[in-house]
Amino acid sequence: MLVTKFETGEGIIILRLGGKLVASTLDNFKATIDTALSGKKSFILLNLKEVKAMDNFVVGLLLSRRKSVEGQKGMFVFCEAPLAMEAILKQAAQEKPPRIYKTEGEAIEAMHSGMKLEVKAR
Repeated sequence: MLVTKFETGEGIIILRLGGKLVASTLDNFKATIDTALSGKKSFILLNLKEVKAMDNFVVGLLLSRRKSVEGQKGMFVFCEAPLAMEAILKQAAQEKPPRIYKTEGEAIEAMHSGMKLEVKAR
């Protein structure tokens, strides 16, 4: 598993993932995500373009962290997911399918829009 982390000036944390996301790599992956989520309203973008495989343990972790972030009025979105992974994520979260964008740029733009709506609501 390979994780590259970036943070935009607007507070969006981008995690570009690669390789196999499976139970044997779950502890390191969980620590990476939990560090990104620590202590503030989070805006997380997971780029899945280079992911070769993902098992049910990782899908469960992603969906539970997404629920936590969205419960705190943050955003947790995906982009560039291979079709098979997109289908798995949507099937696993049938009641509230995740937001999955075609490109990282589209995802960032959507997150900026969501941030602006949040500021106006205050």
